[in-house]
Amino acid sequence: MTLLSTLLGRQKAGVANACKEVDELEREKEEALRPLTSGIMETGMDESGDYKRQVSNESLKDPQVQALSQQLKEWINDVLTDDHIVVKNLCEDLSDGQVLSALIEKLAGAKIEHKEVAQSIASQKAKLTEVLNQINYHLQVADDGIKWNVDNIHNKYLVSVLHLLVALARHYGIPRRLPSFVKIQVLQITKATQQTETISEQITGDEER
Repeated sequence: MTLLSTLLGRQKAGVANACKEVDELEREKEEALRPLTSGIMETGMDESGDYKRQVSNESLKDPQVQALSQQLKEWINDVLTDDHIVVKNLCEDLSDGQVLSALIEKLAGAKIEHKEVAQSIASQKAKLTEVLNQINYHLQVADDGIKWNVDNIHNKYLVSVLHLLVALARHYGIPRRLPSFVKIQVLQITKATQQTETISEQITGDEER
C-alpha cells in the first residue's frame, strides 16, 4: 500500500467518523422533538415539609401540560445547540444540575466552576445548589416567589421544574409564546394522617401580555 493511499484511507475514515457523530446528534435531536407522553415523562415527588405531592395522571395527559413541556424542551435545546447538549426528558436531564449550569451560563453569561460530572447524590446536590443560587441571583426573585428548590429539582418533581423553566423563559425571552393558564393537578398526601387531597398548581398565566 502506498503512502498516498494510506493517507487517503485515514482521511476518509476521519470524515466518516465525523459524519457518524453528526448523524447521532441529529437523531438525538429528532428523538427530543417527539411529543411527550405520560409513559416517558418522569415527574418525581415533592416530599418536603408535612406533605408528599405528586402530579396526577390526568395532568400528565393534559395537552396543555405536554405542549408547555415540549416548548420548554425545544427552547433549551435551541439555546444549547452549540454545546451539543440535547435534552430528551426535562425532569431527568435537569436533575443533576449539569444542563441547568450550561443553560444559565449561556443565557446570563454566568461563570460556574465546572467540576467532573457528579456521581453521588451529595455531590449532585452540591452542584445543583450552586447552580440554583446563580439562577435565583440573575432572576432576582423574592424568596417567597421561588417555587423550586434543590430537593425538588433533584427529585425530578415536574411542577418545580416547570416553574423554574417558565421563570427563565420569561426573564430571558423565549422566541415562542408559551401556552396560557396551564394548571397541574397535584395529589397531596398528609404524612401524619395519610389523608389525600387534590390541589391545583398554576404554572403559567396570560402569556399573551
